[in-house]
Amino acid sequence: MRFKSVFAALLLAVTLPMPLIAGDKMVLFAQEDPKMNAAMNEAQSTLDEALALIPLHNGTYNEALTLKVALARSDGAGDEIIWVGKIRPIAGSRFTGNLENTPNHLQGKKLGSKVRFSKSQIADWSISSRGILWGNYTTRVMLPHLPEDEAAYLRTILSKTPLPK
Repeated sequence: MRFKSVFAALLLAVTLPMPLIAGDKMVLFAQEDPKMNAAMNEAQSTLDEALALIPLHNGTYNEALTLKVALARSDGAGDEIIWVGKIRPIAGSRFTGNLENTPNHLQGKKLGSKVRFSKSQIADWSISSRGILWGNYTTRVMLPHLPEDEAAYLRTILSKTPLPK
């Protein structure tokens, strides 16, 4: 999996009780960051397993599933990697969903905007169950870069291992 230019990994709205509003924080990682690249590769390699855990209802995955998706920035400076919910598979390995964060670099898009993307654009996945978050490979890498109160809160809700055992 390869993403353009600079990774703009948004702080996950899905980890908070409700989505963040305008001005969502960004945590930036260089394209070559080995820990972030390893996290995204591991998330991609476990994606099919995660999707198999979530039932479809009327063609849409259960709301417990969110995907972190690399979408081309409007300014052409790489990708904005942002959480998407209300995931619906469409033809082939393509999906639609709604933005779960307020984008910073996706002109014409806002919290809740519908987007289309391919499986290859998925950088991470999250499954919320009984107050615990599974997946969130990139979030685990971001913890040392977040304010301590936010990181401490996330540590209380992240599962001990990304995959349910």
